[in-house]
Amino acid sequence: MKKKIRTYFLLFGIIIYSGCAYYNMYFNAKESYNAAEKKRIEKNITDKALYENSIKELSKILEFYPESKWVDDALLMMGLCYMRQDDNYKARKKFVELLTNYPDSDLRDQAKVYLAEVEIALKNYDEAGRIMETISNGNINIEPYKILKLSAEMSLSQGDSVKALENMLRSADKAETDIDRISVLQSSSELAVKLGDYKTSAEINKKLIDLHDEREKIFHYTLKYADALKNLGETDEAVSILERITSDQEYASYSLKGDIKLAEFYVQSGMEKEAYEKLDEILRTNPKDQKNGPDLSETAYYFGEYYFDLKKDFYSAEDMYDSSGWYDRKNDFYPKATAKKNLIRDYRSLRKKVEEYPEINDSLTAKIERSVDEAKTSELIKQKKSLESNYIKDKISLAETAMFEMGLQDTALVLFEELSAEKNYPHKASGAMISLIMADSARYSHLTDSVLIKYPETAGANYIRIREGLEPVQVIEDSAKYFFNISSGKYLDSLYQEAADEYLVIARKYRDSPLSPQILQAAAMIEEKLLKNYGKAARIYEELKDRYPQTTYGRFASKKLISEGEPVKKEEKTEEKTLSESDKWYLMDRRND
Repeated sequence: MKKKIRTYFLLFGIIIYSGCAYYNMYFNAKESYNAAEKKRIEKNITDKALYENSIKELSKILEFYPESKWVDDALLMMGLCYMRQDDNYKARKKFVELLTNYPDSDLRDQAKVYLAEVEIALKNYDEAGRIMETISNGNINIEPYKILKLSAEMSLSQGDSVKALENMLRSADKAETDIDRISVLQSSSELAVKLGDYKTSAEINKKLIDLHDEREKIFHYTLKYADALKNLGETDEAVSILERITSDQEYASYSLKGDIKLAEFYVQSGMEKEAYEKLDEILRTNPKDQKNGPDLSETAYYFGEYYFDLKKDFYSAEDMYDSSGWYDRKNDFYPKATAKKNLIRDYRSLRKKVEEYPEINDSLTAKIERSVDEAKTSELIKQKKSLESNYIKDKISLAETAMFEMGLQDTALVLFEELSAEKNYPHKASGAMISLIMADSARYSHLTDSVLIKYPETAGANYIRIREGLEPVQVIEDSAKYFFNISSGKYLDSLYQEAADEYLVIARKYRDSPLSPQILQAAAMIEEKLLKNYGKAARIYEELKDRYPQTTYGRFASKKLISEGEPVKKEEKTEEKTLSESDKWYLMDRRND
């Protein structure tokens, strides 16, 4: 009997000990977790050692006491420990294990919230959305701000940035601790800037200034606050804030970045004297070293902007952009400086090519006039046409660069005016006219009618029609008419073979164009009358007759092919090289119909 009693008490003792053991493990794990959370919330520090200690104790419960009532609690806490360590895959595994193995746990909805947060962190947005839809609206032991934050992240993943910002701001209002509120407000500020909502950005950064006690943080968010004000158009207030904080000795150790931001504002506001003095002061008083290198590189970039935008001194601007790389090359401003430096050099190169055109063109013209060799003359004429075509392209590029990238409006207007008179390049000329109208509508309003009258089948003319509520016409930049006009210039320059070959290409490419029969006829007549290629002429006439039999040109081709039963080759052998008046009319006057 005594033996039975001793056995009973022994078993009871083991049970009591086991219960105490796994409770102690959970208690120790909870204590480590709470200590880690306190550091995270109050000091923004992630103490991985404390989280690891918690995981270690919780693992013992899962391994040795899988049937205990603390297992679902242990799984949830382990998942949270892994989340805090940014080990989202392990965190997900623990939350899923809880949801799979403990369907009746009162921790399920909490686990779902955290699992959704993990899925969002892993960019599994669809899965996160499905999880959030299954969360009940009952009693969840989760901070309200976290639910709103998750909703914001979901909205952001679905492309609804406006809704995301709304939820972020609501989340910040609900946050119970400053560290959580600051975290959400930081994300909100960045999103507000991306949305161009500078009013909200200013409000957020003002709150962030008030939430911090550290000078460095206060200085940082003051700069962001001033930036938002400037973007709202409140430049004077933004400048005043920066001037005040950069002159405050309390923030002297952080003032370099503030001085650079102030210099940037001076440049962008056109304050030449203040900009120069501030930029010069920064470069004179701050030695180049590893710490200051990126900041001085940024300063040199803005010094380049000062010369580029305010002084139009491109040589000095180029020197300052070059200095940006001398101070530091591993920052965001060096590539910007390099791009601006290349822009200046490309502009100079384009301007030089355009300015050299008249001299080179005159030289080619003189060589053509002196040439007695037909083949050499033909080659020189070809060079002259190519030179002219490239000149027009370069001139357009120069005008656009001057207008839109260099800020040289007067120079650009002169170039566009010259281009608007280039009748042999209708699309380019009409485009130049539109650029003039857009640049100064009051001064160039009279060009509106000119575009419609001179260049009716261009994109420029359609721009005017749409603006005035008129129906646009179909415009094909590389139309048969346009290319026939260009190729006919080669005929007028006596480049007969090139003209004939190009006519064939145009006519076959634009088979359905009303102009195609005329172009084929012109090609055939050049081969027949001027080049004496009778066989090739006959084949073109045959193509013209078969393709367009019911047209005037098709009937003309039939007559050419059969005259008294003889082929065109025999019929035309004795023709003189001089064209008749009617043939000239077909070749030249009809090309512009």
